[in-house]
Amino acid sequence: MSLTLLTKKFASCTFRLDLTADGSAYFVCKPIVGSKQNEIAKKVMAEYAFDAQIAAFKILPALLEVHIVGWEGLQDVSGFPIPYSKEMLLELCEHDYEFMEMQLNRIRRIAREGRLEEEKN
Repeated sequence: MSLTLLTKKFASCTFRLDLTADGSAYFVCKPIVGSKQNEIAKKVMAEYAFDAQIAAFKILPALLEVHIVGWEGLQDVSGFPIPYSKEMLLELCEHDYEFMEMQLNRIRRIAREGRLEEEKN
C-alpha cells in the first residue's frame, strides 16, 4: 500500500476535506507550509504577547482563515444553510472551537485525508 504525501507540486492546489461520511458537507482547503504556519502563529503571539492564553486561542482562527477557502453543506441547529465567509469562519472558531481544532489537524494532513479538487479550466 502506498502512502500519499504533499509535495511542492500540489502545495498550491485546492483540496476537498469531507466533514460527513456521504461527502455532503465539506471544507474547500488550501495547504500551507509549516514555515507559513509558524509565521502566522508568531504574528498572533506578538499581537497578544500580554496574554499567552488569548494568543493561543487566536492562533486557530488565524490559521483556518488561510487554509479554508470555502465550504458546502454546513447548517445551523435550525437547519438553515451556513454560507461561507471569513466572518462566519471566525464565528465557528469562537463557538465550536473543539470541532474547528479537530478540522485544523485534519487539514494539516490534507494530502492523506482530502481529495484533490479538479482544476477548473
